[in-house]
Amino acid sequence: ETSTQPSSHDSEQPQGRGKRIKRPNSQLRDFETYMITVEDEGGTSEEINKAIIEELHQMIKMKVFQPVSSAEATIKPIPSRMFVKKKLDSNGNLVKWKARYVAGGHRQLRDDEINTSSPTSNRSSVMMIAAIAAHESRVVATADVKCAFLNAHMNTDVFMKIDKQISQLLLSIEPSYQQFINDDGTIIVKLLRALY
Repeated sequence: ETSTQPSSHDSEQPQGRGKRIKRPNSQLRDFETYMITVEDEGGTSEEINKAIIEELHQMIKMKVFQPVSSAEATIKPIPSRMFVKKKLDSNGNLVKWKARYVAGGHRQLRDDEINTSSPTSNRSSVMMIAAIAAHESRVVATADVKCAFLNAHMNTDVFMKIDKQISQLLLSIEPSYQQFINDDGTIIVKLLRALY
């Protein structure tokens, strides 16, 4: 359970990171649980639920995970968390609310064969390509592939726990998951594809 009151150290910069601290949206108290964070102000419960359901629907469509019984989880499940924030256009106007479901990879057991890092481009490489393109008067374009990260298959067993509140929304999309509900309302899934 998280507190909605800022603590005395919230205004301080965290050591080693130049990032600002985001507080959950205080208007949506029903979403202020440990597993769902609404990062921006101004959304309704319906808009937030719609964004979460859209994200979960995409994960079911891409077969990101499959539900398992507690007995089938051979290693301790890692936690998961849903982040919801506004997606804005270039003029700062609201396009939609966007949810991103993430796995607590920091709790994942590490061994020599597991690489938990995400492949991303180096900033200096991107700047060098832009400089070459400008020097040669080339046309440059970008493309956004929806859920591109969800295409990486898992080759090790990783289990994840889905919180009660998210489980209820998941059941509205996929009622067959009802048989996997635990006594505390959570669902344990085996990840078939890498998650954020």
